[in-house]
Amino acid sequence: NNTFIDLQANELKTTVADIATIIPSLKTITQPNFARLGNINYKGNFTGFINDFVAFGTINTNLGTVTGDINMKLPQNKPAIYLGKISTESFRLGEFINTSQLGTIVFNGKLNGIGFKPKEVRANFDGNIRSIEFAGYTYQNITVKGDFGKNLFNGSASVNDPNLLLNDLKGSIDFSGPQPQFNFDADLAKADLRKLKLTLDDFVLNGHFNLNFTGSNIDNFSGSAKIYNAG
Repeated sequence: NNTFIDLQANELKTTVADIATIIPSLKTITQPNFARLGNINYKGNFTGFINDFVAFGTINTNLGTVTGDINMKLPQNKPAIYLGKISTESFRLGEFINTSQLGTIVFNGKLNGIGFKPKEVRANFDGNIRSIEFAGYTYQNITVKGDFGKNLFNGSASVNDPNLLLNDLKGSIDFSGPQPQFNFDADLAKADLRKLKLTLDDFVLNGHFNLNFTGSNIDNFSGSAKIYNAG
């Protein structure tokens, strides 16, 4: 614990199980599921102590690739603390956090948070999601800024997807239940609901929306949707 490490790795191969023998606190984390990362290949730098370090490099895993410049603190019997920049390439986020509605994500942005477990996590992120799979559709070009804690996102976003043009979305998304719960206001320039796989019929919407509902598609929708100046 008192050893200072200054390491440059051109090729470092390991697994989460091997890392956990050095950092035992990883064994207590079940969410996200680090074991699903499988074999880990790392290329980059590591500077600091085992429980307080800065890592700059690229990690290739069974779930995809992550590049980061992160300061990580792993205090004894306390939640992890992390701060830095991170980007992903086709990373299977849904498998990593055990959420079936989510698939792969391509993301680039800043992350600042405490904890990994759902009951303790408090994180802020600011970045661009180039693509993310959600409920059977791959959304593109999402700019997002907000806070995430206890499976609740609260913040703002905009979407420039071929089938969804959304400006100035502000509100919250709650992932704690069996279906996500949405509560937000947004200016919608275009939404092709059939191509978004929300309906089976051709249906295109625009207008100002005030939404408070639970569900991921039209079949399990429950709540209210108010639309102003709809077209």
